Amino acid sequence: EEIFGPLAAYVIMQNDDKTVKIANSTGYGLSATSFTKNVRKRLAITKRLESE
Repeated sequence: EEIFGPLAAYVIMQNDDKTVKIANSTGYGLSATSFTKNVRKRLAITKRLESE
């Protein structure tokens, strides 16, 4: 059945390259968010995320 309403899925990752690869490989990527205490790491990961 179709889900109606807000839905959030999250994955805890330890490897930046694998994180970006998984985020960019989904066909349903309407949005992406990264959480980290390291601002430079967050900006570096965000720049590598694809948007269409």
